[in-house]
Amino acid sequence: MVLFADDLAPDPDWLVSHLRAHHQADSTEVAFLGPIEAPEGGGDTPFDRFVWRERVHFDFALAERELRESSAVGFARCYASNLSVPRASFMASGGFDEGFSMAAWEDVELGYRLTRQGVRLGFVAGARVRALPSSGSILGDYLCCARACVARRVSRAAPRAASRGAGGACARRPDCEAGAIDGCGA
Repeated sequence: MVLFADDLAPDPDWLVSHLRAHHQADSTEVAFLGPIEAPEGGGDTPFDRFVWRERVHFDFALAERELRESSAVGFARCYASNLSVPRASFMASGGFDEGFSMAAWEDVELGYRLTRQGVRLGFVAGARVRALPSSGSILGDYLCCARACVARRVSRAAPRAASRGAGGACARRPDCEAGAIDGCGA
C-alpha cells in the first residue's frame, strides 16, 4: 500500500518507482520512503522557506546517508506523506495509532513500530513528490489556529481586549473557529 498526502503532487514516475523498489527488494519486509520537495517558490512564509531550505523537517540527504551506512533508514525519517509499505506489515503493526489527536509524529511512531517488528525502511529517490504552494504550512496553519484560540480565550477573559482585535479567527483555516485545535475550548 502507498501512503500519500493530499497536499503533494507526485512526479509522473512516482508510483512506478515505489512498485519497482518493492519488486527489486531482497525482502518482503521493507517499506520505502520517497523524497518530498519544497513547493514552487520555497514556501508561503519566511519560516516555511527556512524549514524547506535548511531541511529542518524532511532531511532526505540524511536518509540517503543512513541507507548507505547501515542499509536502512532510521524510523525518525518515516514520513507517511510519501511511503509505501506491504499491507501485511502495516496491518501487523496495528496501523496508525488513533490516540494521536492531530497529525504530528504519528507517522514516525508508525515507523518505530514497523522497525521494531523487523520491517526495514528504505529510500527510493525516484518516488519524488512536491508540496503544493497553495497548501501553505501545516505548522503555519496550526500556529494560526493556536493564535486564534488564544485570542478567543483572551476575549472571554478580558472583553475589552476583544475590542482591540484580540478575538479574531484564523484566515488560513476557517475550521479553527470551530475549535479544530484540541483543548482550545472555542
